[in-house]
Amino acid sequence: MAYAARDLSEVVEYDTNGGCWLWNRAPNGHGYGQIKQPDGRRLMAHRISFEQHNGPIPDGVCVLHRCDVRACINPAHLFLGDKSDNAKDAVRKGRWVNNRGERHGMSKLSDEQINTIRKRLLGGVRQVDIAVEFGVSQTAICNINTGRRRAK
Repeated sequence: MAYAARDLSEVVEYDTNGGCWLWNRAPNGHGYGQIKQPDGRRLMAHRISFEQHNGPIPDGVCVLHRCDVRACINPAHLFLGDKSDNAKDAVRKGRWVNNRGERHGMSKLSDEQINTIRKRLLGGVRQVDIAVEFGVSQTAICNINTGRRRAK
């Protein structure tokens, strides 16, 4: 997608230490610079900067930051990658959050409770009785029993 040409220098602060060009307007909820278009769409400032300096970004391609500063729009700090590259980059830079199992914000059961439930199921205790005891649905216990939730 080609972005409209725009002078980005008016909204940049230059970081002399790291060489970042920092977006100085309100970021989106994740810290990336954005530009609101007349039609209401919000465009990512780092993507606009990349296109202005390097040409079009192919569909489905991500623009990643070498500097790991989300507000940076310095084209020398930006490079292209697919979603897999983006995820690997996040892991390499320590930004990947493992929120599986009991670390997930919606989790109602600890890993220890899951193990206890599995033992009770193997011992023949009915799913509905376990569900009442742990304050979850019978479907949740069924999903634990069949392996659809919380890998064994």
